[in-house]
Amino acid sequence: MTKSKSIFDPGAGYIVTASHQWSNFNEKVFELFYQPILGTAAFAMFHALRTQLNEKPAISDRHLQSQLLVQLNAGLRTAEEGIQRLEATGMLRTFTQTDQLGDLFVYELQPTLTPAEFINDNLLSILLLEAVGEARFKELGEFANRFALGSHQVTLKEITHNFFDAFHVDDQRITHLPTEITTTRKK
Repeated sequence: MTKSKSIFDPGAGYIVTASHQWSNFNEKVFELFYQPILGTAAFAMFHALRTQLNEKPAISDRHLQSQLLVQLNAGLRTAEEGIQRLEATGMLRTFTQTDQLGDLFVYELQPTLTPAEFINDNLLSILLLEAVGEARFKELGEFANRFALGSHQVTLKEITHNFFDAFHVDDQRITHLPTEITTTRKK
């Protein structure tokens, strides 16, 4: 995002949307893995934005950024830092436009990674280790693998059936998708 203008112009509008993968958001993972690296301002910002999430967002249904600052009881610098940390950790995407109603910011909430994906991300895992220390990081690693068999899985032979073993789909429909599918994908 460009630094030429503050994103917290109190007169600018904002709306909150969510990624199409939002159903994958996990509150426990957010608290255990993200909160230690986000800090209180970004953690509060995320939850403040989440309270504004609407199932049918519309550009015209905007709120003033000043209302968000009041809700957070935070200044511009704190709010901007919170937004930047959320963006940097992949929890938020920010879009902007100017229209007849003025400046608008669209905040798109993103789902959490799985614990294993988080641990396997070099940048996030380094930040987490620095924030929580070795002992807690090890505990979080165990949490990430809590449902796995571990070393016993090495001797197992996988016999899982693939899609075409279980379902029979007309080849023509695969290569020439029905209009309903292509239209819905475009949306």
